[in-house]
Amino acid sequence: AELERGLELFESIGDRAGAVAASSFLCLARPEDPRVERWLTEALAFANETGDRNRQATTLATLSWKHFIASLHGTAREMAPAEEAAARLCAVSEELGMLDMTVHGRALRAFMMRQTGRFEEARHEADELAQLLSPPRRHNESWLGWAASFTVALATDSPDAAAPYPPGDSVDPVVAMAGVLIVAALALAGRGEEAVGQLEHGTHSFEGAIADLGGVISAMGLVLSGQTEAARERLERARKAAEVFDARGVLRSAEAMLAELDGRAPEMPGTAEEPSIAGALVLRSCLRAGDASAAKPLEEMAVALRAPGLLAGLSS
Repeated sequence: AELERGLELFESIGDRAGAVAASSFLCLARPEDPRVERWLTEALAFANETGDRNRQATTLATLSWKHFIASLHGTAREMAPAEEAAARLCAVSEELGMLDMTVHGRALRAFMMRQTGRFEEARHEADELAQLLSPPRRHNESWLGWAASFTVALATDSPDAAAPYPPGDSVDPVVAMAGVLIVAALALAGRGEEAVGQLEHGTHSFEGAIADLGGVISAMGLVLSGQTEAARERLERARKAAEVFDARGVLRSAEAMLAELDGRAPEMPGTAEEPSIAGALVLRSCLRAGDASAAKPLEEMAVALRAPGLLAGLSS
C-alpha cells in the first residue's frame, strides 16, 4: 500500500526516478499485477536513457524471469521474448562483471532451448555456464546453473547423469527454481520416481502466484510417474495462475493434464505446430481419451524433444 501511494505521489510531481523505483519494487511485490509489463518497460527505458547499467541488469533480470515463467511449456516462438531478455541480461551483466546475473541469463536460455528441442544451442549455453561456474562456488546462483546444465546433459550426452542435489529448505526462490528445473528434466527423461523424490525432499519455501505457475512442472512429474491425484491441486492452481498471467503454454499444459486425469479429451485441439511440451501434453491427453490418431504425432514430438517421459504409462 505504501508503494502504491509512493508511486502515485511521484507521478503527480513528475519525479520519474522515484516512480521507477516504486514501480520496480511493486513488480516484485505483485508480479501478477497487469501493470508490471508497463512498469518494467518504463524502468528499462529510464535505465537506458540515464546510462544506469546496474538498473539495466536488475530490470532485465526481472523481465527475463517474468517472460520465462509465462512461456513455460511453450514453443520456441512463444519463448522468444524471454530468450531475448535473457540474452540482453547476459550482455549487460558480463560487461559489468555481474556473475550472478550472467548465470541467471545463461541458465534460463539453456533450459528454454532444451525444452524446445534446440540441443546444440542449449549445449553452447551449458558450456558457457560451466566456464562461469569454474571453479565451483556454492552460492545460490550455482544451483541454478548446475540445474540448467543438468537438464541439457540428460537430453544430450549423459542420460544417466545424477541430479545435483540442492541444499536443504531455502528461502531463496533461485534455489527453489533450480529444483523445479531438475524435476522437469527428470520427468521428461522418463525418470519419474526420481522426479517425485525431488519433489518430496526439495525446498518448499517458494510460494505465491509465480510458484503456482511453476507448479505445472511438478504436476507434470507426478502425472508422468503415475501419481495422478497428487497432481490435481497443483494443476488447478497452475491453471488459475496461467489465466492471470496470460501464460498460454502453462494453461494448455494444465488443462491437458486435468483432462487426462478425468479420462476425457482436452477442450483444445491437438497441434501440428513446432515442438513444445504443452503440445505434447495435449496430444497425450487426446490419446488417453481414445483418439488413436494422436499416437504418431505424440511419438514424433517426444523424439524431437528427446523426452521419452512424455510416453510414460502409455500402451505401445
